[in-house]
Parts: sequence; structure tokens; C-alpha cells
Amino acid sequence: MKLGSLQVYQSKYLSPSDLQGRAVRVTIERVTLEEMYNRNDNSKSKQAVLWFAGKQKGLIVNRTRLAQLVGIFNTDESDRYHGQQVILTPSKQAGKDTIHIHAAPVES
Repeated sequence: MKLGSLQVYQSKYLSPSDLQGRAVRVTIERVTLEEMYNRNDNSKSKQAVLWFAGKQKGLIVNRTRLAQLVGIFNTDESDRYHGQQVILTPSKQAGKDTIHIHAAPVES
């Protein structure tokens, strides 16, 4: 039995490795507020999480991703994101792997 592949160890949030080096088009289904635990200072805070149609994992909305969403949709009103498509791309920022959010071109 390969313990590393057990679902119990899987995060419910997207990580750059989940994208397997590819850009992925997704449809925003909902935005929730989730309580997050900060291991550095043992504090808890609420963070927005994007959830996508047909996907099991959500994407935590940090300040950079919020700025990307506002740039795409011209609003920080999360109710307006429902049903909108975006492209998630693996990227590097300050030497760390991350996920960036981009506007999805209109499909013809």
C-alpha cells in the first residue's frame, strides 16, 4: 500500500503541482469564507476560497489572487464571479511555486 497516495493526506485546496504544469480553464461555481490556521504564529483567520464547477479542490484567494480577480472582473464583489471562466496557470513568484489567475478568452 502506498501511503502517500491515500486520500486522507490530500489537501482540499489547489496547489501548483495539481495543475501538472498546464494551464487549466475553470468555471467559478462559488466563493466561500474558510477558517485557516497559520502555523507560523498559531493564529486563525478567514480567507476566501474559489470553488470550481466539476472540481473537488478550491483555490485560496490571497492578496495577489484578489488583485488578479479584480483586474479581470473590475470588482471585488464575489457574487459577480459565479459562472465566470478563468484560466489557472502554474507560475513562480519570489522563487516559490504558485497559481495565477488569468482572464479566459471567449470561446468561439
